Amino acid sequence: MSIKIRNISIKGIRGAKDSLELPLNGRSILLYGDNGTGKSSISDALEWFYTNRVSHLSSGEIDLKDALRNATLTDEDVSEVSVSYIKGEAFNATKSLFVKRGKLGAEFSNTTEEFGKYLDDSTKENLLLRYQYLRDFIDNTKGDKLKYLSDIIGYSEVTKKKDVLRKSYSSLKTEIKNQNFEAQINTQKEVLIEKIGAAVSRKEDLIEVINKKIAPLKTGIEVKEIEDIDSLLELLKKGTNNKLNEELTFLEKVKAATDTLKVEIEFINTEYEKYYEEFEKIAGDVESIMQTFLAELLKTGDTVLAKKYHKEESCPLCLQPKSIEDLRNEIAARIKEIEESSKKKAFFDKAKQSIGVITVERIKRLDNLLLEKLIKQEDHKAIHAGTTALKDKIEKFQRASVEKVTSGNKIPNKDMVGFQASDFDFQSVIIDRIKEIKKIQEKDNSAVVYSNVSASKDAFIKIKHFEKQRIKLEKQRKTIEIIYNEFIKKQKEGLDNFISAFSEKINGFYQYMNPDEPFQEIKIVTIGEDDELNGITIEYEYNGE
Repeated sequence: MSIKIRNISIKGIRGAKDSLELPLNGRSILLYGDNGTGKSSISDALEWFYTNRVSHLSSGEIDLKDALRNATLTDEDVSEVSVSYIKGEAFNATKSLFVKRGKLGAEFSNTTEEFGKYLDDSTKENLLLRYQYLRDFIDNTKGDKLKYLSDIIGYSEVTKKKDVLRKSYSSLKTEIKNQNFEAQINTQKEVLIEKIGAAVSRKEDLIEVINKKIAPLKTGIEVKEIEDIDSLLELLKKGTNNKLNEELTFLEKVKAATDTLKVEIEFINTEYEKYYEEFEKIAGDVESIMQTFLAELLKTGDTVLAKKYHKEESCPLCLQPKSIEDLRNEIAARIKEIEESSKKKAFFDKAKQSIGVITVERIKRLDNLLLEKLIKQEDHKAIHAGTTALKDKIEKFQRASVEKVTSGNKIPNKDMVGFQASDFDFQSVIIDRIKEIKKIQEKDNSAVVYSNVSASKDAFIKIKHFEKQRIKLEKQRKTIEIIYNEFIKKQKEGLDNFISAFSEKINGFYQYMNPDEPFQEIKIVTIGEDDELNGITIEYEYNGE
């Protein structure tokens, strides 16, 4: 709920002994003047009203209530801060500071739950901009300026949403790459070419070819839909050797799956090699990577020093004597080093995720083969052994992908675990047996047709499934890309509009308060690309130049 202040009344707070009225009527206010004229009395009163604290009076040696109450008041006098609102009368309230039984107490006149929630929400807002904060802002680095301003206007929260979109986009791209749809589709197209002489892409074309293949058999069945093929196969099966048909279907399934994996040898080995290289980089510099977990702590420490929450010339953690300036310079240097380490870790995480996804998908394919009942037969022990060996090899990749880089353990390089063409030598057993079965079936045209129709139907359905999955992921990727690009555009527009208006106000205030100085056209300018802002700086003209 957006609420604007109508009026502020202060009495008995700091230097404001008598009643002081500020009729804002919904506007913001700029307080400036010489030291001792009462600026802090007003800002402290407002900060206390909304947050029950005053940042520059937060030392443990200072009693806040005693420091806030005007020193000339008697015990009978009551200090008050009253705030009334435009279109928010239900939030009108007075916060009183009074002496009771020799002790200072405080209370609100408005005790409603709604007002309490409003106060809680107000603590998350930047209600006051003190000169000290503005000075610190000017002295900050370009990156810290952006962070400081981002926190004020909520830009940092928007950036988090942008990062979620970017990660989603990257995840979809990785998923599309790792599924390797092209290789899977091409393998099934080869099956179609072998079985029916054409890599048909339309249902109508497949049905037309099948009807031509079965015409000499005079089955009395005309295939009109994909579902009709099952009825045809059921009829053909009755006049064929079912055991041979089942074995041929099994062998062709294993061959197609292992053919796909064989085509992917270079792809999988290359992805693993990338992971291995990134693992070695990280393992060789574990200490610096461990430091990345300290980044937020260091940034928080720098904020504590920048905002002067810790004022002594010492380290706020170990309390050893240390120049604040030197300490901030050291923190800045460490954060810069950590940023470089964070980039290394990001490359490593990406490579680790990629090889992890690749191995899970390929193990799933091989597990499906190992669940086939015929693969456990004695006649197919070579196929079982070859398929199991392929799975064992991929599981080595998988184990390497989950190895903790901080464990001190080595992972095998590509030469030790990478796929070789010889890993697929057992396919010769499959190919030879397929030839034997086909030779037997040459005498039974029904068996040949059954085999070709069954295999081509399965291949066509798989192609459509892969294409559907690819299209779905591509649509998701393109949608996220459009949203991401539009998000960046709106984010940049919002920041530019704010900075333009903010710069205009800053320049106006500065010129009003310093009419004779040579600095003109003061403005804030962003640094970096649209989607990767890395800081802001201040530009101005000096004597018109």
